[in-house]
Amino acid sequence: MMRLNKLFSFHRIGVSKVPVILVPERPVSKKTQVQSKKIFKENAVLFFKKKWALSQRNIALGRSVGSSILRGLIFKVTGFISFLFCKTFSIRQNPASFELLNGNGKILDSQFAWHLNLALMRDAHKKTQDPDLKKQIEFLSTNYLDKAATTHLNALKWLDWRLPQMFQDGPESNCNYHRMGSRMQLDAGSKINENLAFGIESPFILTDTSDFEELLPLKFTVLDSKSKRAEWAEIITNKLKMHFTQFSPNYKDGFDSFLHSGFLIDMTSEMSESIKTHRDAHKEGFFKDQYTQFTQDLNALIALSVEKVMEEKPELKLSRRRLRKFVQENTITVCRTQIDQVTGIKILPIFHHLKGDNLAKHHAILLDFMDLTGIFIGAINMRRYIREDFNLRRDIHYAVNGVNPLYFKDPQEFTQLAVFRRFSEKVKSEALIKAKPHVTILGKAILQLTEGLAREISPDKWESLNQDPATREIVQSSLFRLKEQLANAELFIDDYKKYAQAVELAHYEIGTLLELTRPFTPADFPSIYANQLRGVPPSLRPYIQASLGKTAVNTFAGLNAALLETNRNPTCVYGNGFYYEQAAFVGIDHTLKEALEDPRVESIDFYGCQFNPNLEILTDHSHYEAGQIEADIREIFAKKPATKHLTVTIDCTIDYFNSPKSQALLSAFEEEIKSGKLNVVFFRSGQKFDMLGVDNYYGSPFYLVNNGSPQWDAYNALLTKKSHQTDLLSLQWFCLSSRYASDEIDDYRRLIFANTKEILKNVPDVLKPRETVQKLRVSTVDEAMDPCFVDLKVLGKFHKLRSYLLVGHFYKKCIDFGVKIHSKASFGFTHPNILIISLNSQSTSSSIRINPSLNPEENAVIIEYLKDLTNNT
Repeated sequence: MMRLNKLFSFHRIGVSKVPVILVPERPVSKKTQVQSKKIFKENAVLFFKKKWALSQRNIALGRSVGSSILRGLIFKVTGFISFLFCKTFSIRQNPASFELLNGNGKILDSQFAWHLNLALMRDAHKKTQDPDLKKQIEFLSTNYLDKAATTHLNALKWLDWRLPQMFQDGPESNCNYHRMGSRMQLDAGSKINENLAFGIESPFILTDTSDFEELLPLKFTVLDSKSKRAEWAEIITNKLKMHFTQFSPNYKDGFDSFLHSGFLIDMTSEMSESIKTHRDAHKEGFFKDQYTQFTQDLNALIALSVEKVMEEKPELKLSRRRLRKFVQENTITVCRTQIDQVTGIKILPIFHHLKGDNLAKHHAILLDFMDLTGIFIGAINMRRYIREDFNLRRDIHYAVNGVNPLYFKDPQEFTQLAVFRRFSEKVKSEALIKAKPHVTILGKAILQLTEGLAREISPDKWESLNQDPATREIVQSSLFRLKEQLANAELFIDDYKKYAQAVELAHYEIGTLLELTRPFTPADFPSIYANQLRGVPPSLRPYIQASLGKTAVNTFAGLNAALLETNRNPTCVYGNGFYYEQAAFVGIDHTLKEALEDPRVESIDFYGCQFNPNLEILTDHSHYEAGQIEADIREIFAKKPATKHLTVTIDCTIDYFNSPKSQALLSAFEEEIKSGKLNVVFFRSGQKFDMLGVDNYYGSPFYLVNNGSPQWDAYNALLTKKSHQTDLLSLQWFCLSSRYASDEIDDYRRLIFANTKEILKNVPDVLKPRETVQKLRVSTVDEAMDPCFVDLKVLGKFHKLRSYLLVGHFYKKCIDFGVKIHSKASFGFTHPNILIISLNSQSTSSSIRINPSLNPEENAVIIEYLKDLTNNT
């Protein structure tokens, strides 16, 4: 990866004056002239054919959009007229198909399953007076069919009116990609913020825990109660001197640059309780006095530091006001606090007004920090404690209320149903495995997860759930609906789109049952996960330590914090293909290659890498190579012999659960691990393949392999730190899936990798990288790599506009072929996914990432789409 200053720049090619030698032209023969004219004519015809084909395609896309917009407008107008007519003449309007529900407004076909579940939860909600159970039921309605990465149906329906009919989604599933929540949902905690000092005048950013102070030093110079106020002045002074010394002798140039590791004042120990004013006048007054005193003290400390800096650097004596303002601009004051079960960071408006967009304007570095560390509240906890989707449609309820029977007296009875056994026989048949591997993978996984869950639920828990009328209605209805979805899957075994939809809905019933039964505890996951890691050499198995984090970026941030705890000045590097967000966290210039060639670097402490590279965003990147991690480690030890303790962190998101590459690596370095020279950490984002395409939980499994020596204590402590713990429902899923479906999840990955390779083999030659200028290019991949995406680079003028047109054509292509299509900021789904990943306005290219689906039969659509793109060249 290139340096940042090369990332966003282009170079104008100059023209030098050189002597020109004129050579007399040779006469051209008549035959040559005829051939030249013929070639020119053929090229001209080919050019106009391509332009005509391109124009026809864009016209067809425009016609589709226009038709969808017109249909949408007609639908809205007719719906409004129908509503007025029914209201005028008191006619009951059924909100959805099948007349199962009553309500005042129409239900979209794509949201029918969600509203049917809402009716169930509303009915159960009335049957209990337990406030905790009521909250849990409200969560179950919000969580149902909600996604961590969104499909954006509200926008995409204008592209093609047929698109929403392919999905079952929730009303709020179209909001935004959850992992970008710290920027897109800054006001999510506004209701809680009203009970804090300053209210909504300053932001309250939601987190899963307030115990993440160990991550703060990764990007900030932290000032807190651990050091006395008098020491703050010294810290500020030294930091300013270091900063301005870089610009010697032109010290004033330092004002135009941000302070590296700016100041973060953490007032948690002093204000975490007093800041909870609950709009009480007395409490507000007390906090105001405390806050005023603190502000005065802080300004005095800054003034003292400024005077000391001016004493040592006389060139800055006339810049007292600028120095003080510089410190203020590079200072963020926060207070971590908790109200009930919701935690977050209150940003105090010491030097700036922070309402609205002002937070991003003055404290963008804090938002970057939250993105890179993944400390924003997780998707599940957001639904549990913040979202109130239960109240979106208060009018929805069952059309007919029946009895509340006990269908299944024992969860094991479910696995004895005829439909369960019949479906099991079908998906395990050799003929189906060979003909439709994608169908068997999804089918076997859902059956084994269901059977495993039935086995894990204790008799006492099952009895207590069925004694309560509210929980009995939910668990019995969920099992009944699970049975119906398995029957639908069997019915549509030859229609992949409907089959996958039935399996997805079955997964959400399992999610409901997991939430109510909770058969696993946090202590269960490490042993479950470790037992499934069959590729670890037997002699190293005692050294495995596993845990379940929140996200891959959160886990990686914790690893960096652990390193910083053991070494205040570490050397961190990353290898080729390392995920760009994580590479930016290490430092964009710190490549392994540069460190190995730099004689000033004597040892390396931390190496981030991955076997199969993720998407590369640089314009000139055109080929992906598999990571040679074993060779890299050997080179580190050979070229940097002063390296005593090396931590290698491997992002395994694009790799197998039981990875042959991981097994080979551990086998190669058994002695280094046993001796304490090497610590290997495997981590991944569980949002990708681990959920079998459903995208409904939040977690990052990781495990460490080291000998437990004191130098690894900080890393091993990550296993129990609150800042790296996921929510309880996601824990249930990862325990269940790791114990009962790890092989199927690996088969799921394997098939997507194979589908991607098949598509890449069929890329037209004109789209492959060439030395000449290209408007479109598909990056090639190494044969040893397990790819899961097609990287389509759109280069040159209007690349963003052209990218949107290309994505629109991809959507139309898929829909015309009856293929369900996503546009999510993630991958590993059961259906194709396409996403534009652009840099900024100065970039000369856009990257379109196409993720093939699980279904090999859908490869043909993507291959044909790529052939269509030859007209764009």
